[in-house]
Amino acid sequence: MEFVSRSDGRFELENKQSHLASMVGDYYDMSPCAVVRHGGLPLLLTSIRTAPFDLGQWHSQGVAVEKLNVIVVKAAVAHRAAYDPITVRSFFTVDTPGPCSSNLKRLPYQHLRISA
Repeated sequence: MEFVSRSDGRFELENKQSHLASMVGDYYDMSPCAVVRHGGLPLLLTSIRTAPFDLGQWHSQGVAVEKLNVIVVKAAVAHRAAYDPITVRSFFTVDTPGPCSSNLKRLPYQHLRISA
């Protein structure tokens, strides 16, 4: 693993109309963070959980995410507003374990009301 850079983690949101901007305003603070490279892939390590809702978090760290061949985003659906515009060929959704699945078939429906 190779150390690339570190910063205080504060960045300006690029999409001022995003879901994240509606919650926090024009700036977000990931707290101290670092970019490392492992196997040629840049990884952004943040001190606090940061939703992948704005490409500004990458650009503020010197990573031109739109030039990468492959991007892995761990999120349910809200990341698409940021990442769909830079998706050139295709994207894949992977059903992983956890409380925020985007695969609704995995969630047990109980006490459903059947309307006539």
